[in-house]
Amino acid sequence: MAENQQSTQSTPLVQNVVSFAKMSTDNEDLDLKVIAEKAEGCRYNKKRFPAVIMRKTKPKSTILVFKSGRMIIIGSESESDAEKAARAAIKDVSKAVNLKLKMGDFKVTNIVANADLGCKIDIGKLCEERNVIRNENFPGVVYKSMENVKSALIFASGKVVFTGAKTKDDIDKAYL
Repeated sequence: MAENQQSTQSTPLVQNVVSFAKMSTDNEDLDLKVIAEKAEGCRYNKKRFPAVIMRKTKPKSTILVFKSGRMIIIGSESESDAEKAARAAIKDVSKAVNLKLKMGDFKVTNIVANADLGCKIDIGKLCEERNVIRNENFPGVVYKSMENVKSALIFASGKVVFTGAKTKDDIDKAYL
C-alpha cells in the first residue's frame, strides 16, 4: 500500500466538531430579533435563514440559535470546546431575553479530523486489497468499513480525512 515510508503524524487533528443542544424555554419561542439586537456577535435575517447566527471567539465556534431553543454548534476544535461554546451562547441568550435558560440534551453528532500517514498511497493497489469506493471524479477513495467512524477519505498523498465520528477516541481507534 505505501510506496515510501516517512514519519507519520502521531494522531489525527480535529478540524470541526458539530453538535446539538437544547435550551430550556418552557415551550415558549425565543425572540430571535431581540437576541440579535442585544447579544454580541450575532446576525439575524429572517428572510435568509430561520436562526440567529452567533459567532464566538473563545472557544472559536459558530452557534445557530433557533426560536425553539435548539442550537447547532459548528466549528469547534474539540468536544469540550463545543460544550463551552453552547454554554456561553445560552448565557448570552439568557441575558438578551431576560430569562434563566439552562442547557439540555447536548450531543456531538459529527467530528471531522485529518491525518497525514507520512507516505504515498497506491490508490489502485488499495482498491484491490480493501473494500473502498472509488469515483473517477474524486482524487482519492472512500473507506467505510470502520466501527464508529462513518468514512475515511484516503488520498494518494497519504492524507486522510475522517468524518462521522462521535468522539475523538473513535477517530484515534480508526487511525490505528
